[in-house]
Amino acid sequence: MQQNPPANPEGRPHFEAAKARLFSSRIHLRIIRFKEVIFCHLIRLLMLILLAGLASSALAKTNPTGPSSSFLPDKLSVAYRHIDTDADGKEEGVFRRTKNGLYTKESWDLNKDGKFDLIIEKIGRYHFHHQDLNFDGQFDRKTVTSSSWDQKLVSKAYKWNNDRWQFLSAKSIELPASYAAEKNRCNILHDIQSFVSEMDQSVFPKAVESHTELPNGIVVHESCYKRHGVGRYNSMIKETINEGLQCLIDLESRYKTFADGQSPGALVNAERLKARLETEQVQLWCSSHDIFNDIDIVNGGFIAGIAVPDKQVHHQLKLPADLKAPAVLLNPEMGWSDSFIRSHLSLQNSSLPRSQFKSVLFHELMHLTGHNHGLSIEYPEACATCCISDPSNQDACAICAGKYTDTRSANYLSALKNLNSYYASKTIRANINKGENLDELHSDSIVHYIEWHLEEGNRHIAQYLAHQTLQSSERYQLKAGHIQALRKILGNKKTRLGKPRSFGSPTQETIGEIYYKALISKQKIAAIPDILRLATSNEFETIDDETRIEVLKIAYDIFNEPEVLPTPHKNKLEKSVNLMMNSFGGI
Repeated sequence: MQQNPPANPEGRPHFEAAKARLFSSRIHLRIIRFKEVIFCHLIRLLMLILLAGLASSALAKTNPTGPSSSFLPDKLSVAYRHIDTDADGKEEGVFRRTKNGLYTKESWDLNKDGKFDLIIEKIGRYHFHHQDLNFDGQFDRKTVTSSSWDQKLVSKAYKWNNDRWQFLSAKSIELPASYAAEKNRCNILHDIQSFVSEMDQSVFPKAVESHTELPNGIVVHESCYKRHGVGRYNSMIKETINEGLQCLIDLESRYKTFADGQSPGALVNAERLKARLETEQVQLWCSSHDIFNDIDIVNGGFIAGIAVPDKQVHHQLKLPADLKAPAVLLNPEMGWSDSFIRSHLSLQNSSLPRSQFKSVLFHELMHLTGHNHGLSIEYPEACATCCISDPSNQDACAICAGKYTDTRSANYLSALKNLNSYYASKTIRANINKGENLDELHSDSIVHYIEWHLEEGNRHIAQYLAHQTLQSSERYQLKAGHIQALRKILGNKKTRLGKPRSFGSPTQETIGEIYYKALISKQKIAAIPDILRLATSNEFETIDDETRIEVLKIAYDIFNEPEVLPTPHKNKLEKSVNLMMNSFGGI
């Protein structure tokens, strides 16, 4: 039985002083908690404003609280901005604005099914936000926000129920002048900030199930907990999403490239990632799978993780049936021991495993916002570098923030080369393939591609490509600047009086011929005999890994062309691929 200590009359004054200090600290603590409560209530009010950030063409339905955009004729629209994030020819976003600025409309296809799931409209002092929460083609949520001289906002929320809009709630908030002036932009920023704050305070589960659901929209497969403890793993996931979204918010205020002061990179990507986490459960798997031993992943340049944005990718990769898209599949081994693969990552050898994991995870999550290597601005690698592994990298942060909007601009390619040469090469190759019409930008892309080979140390291949391109300068509509750049690469080699004596070894010339036919002149089938000759050569295994993978990628691309290959060509290509695959051994 515990006994009380004897009384100490001499210590009474000290006891009273300590008691007074304790009472004072409790008052101080209560004041702090009161301020936190006030702050949380303000955040919740601001979240209602962003529910106006999710909208849709359902405005054709009756609007019970204000004017409907369906009454505005399209002929009033004089300015359009179409956003194709992955350059697949299908727009994911459209901005429309009338000449007088009284009406603006922003439409987004979040799940890339060809239908707009998110529409934001502004008509005078009214803002309409519609969202299709489950992507079934019917808008489920609507928020109507009205402002009174930019000093007070009244927000009313509705849900679609029994073929009509059912009123949910109404909120009003007094706005300071400084906030009201930027409320359009701040609505979205505050909502994302609220999401981050809420996740930061959420309690993450400690028990492990086959699929453990976390508060931030991630569903973790049990395979991910085998190498790391539950608490540590959940903590890394939480840090990745919170730090990544907070970074995008900070970048948005640092770089503003749109005419209305909004960054097309940071703000849009943050909103799309948050929307995907909120409306869909993103699965995270870490189980070993044959996919990581397939050269396809090395061909893609990144074997540490795979993003599965939709069912089509799931089917192509032949993933487990219970792995549902959207998902991220992480390699348990991460491939860190492979120096070639590591050279393609922005992570440094001195990076801690925790930083490596977070960088890889955020990279793959950025893919779920609709970005593919080479086809769109390199947000995945840039944002993983800027927000996680190397925040001091200015080129990465500029790209991630949305400073560049054209993958073919020289300034963008220069920044991307500084960030990661491998992804720069993928972008340059994709730029060449985009050139249906041989315009000046397409010619720029050809010169960029040849210069990239020179910068990577492939001087003989660069000279061979420069020579072949100059022979057909009129076909590629080369300008004086293009010709001068290619002649500089050639040095004193002849360019018009027949083929020079040599461009390195016969193997290097064969590689150059494959690159020229398959990428520059777009005569892919004509490159098949050269690919077979290279694959059967005794020197193929002595070629550096990057070049072998590049040739293998070209072979895959030709094999997957939509047009049917003649049987002899297909047989040659299959033989070439098998021989090249065997040369990689354990990869």
